Amino acid sequence: MRNENDVSLMWRQLFHGANITSETVAKAEALLEELSPESPLRHRLAGELDEIRKLRKTQLKDNRPS
Repeated sequence: MRNENDVSLMWRQLFHGANITSETVAKAEALLEELSPESPLRHRLAGELDEIRKLRKTQLKDNRPS
């Protein structure tokens, strides 16, 4: 299990200027699993990941050919 500082740093590196793919989301989910269930950071990042998923879904929908 990684500590919160490690996960926070890896999270920032994962999403810094990156094109968000399903692989990026999977890596983020794996990072969340490394935090304890009661961790405030885990809850905050889980909320961020939900927002990222929504944005990604919207972007994929908007990029489909008509």
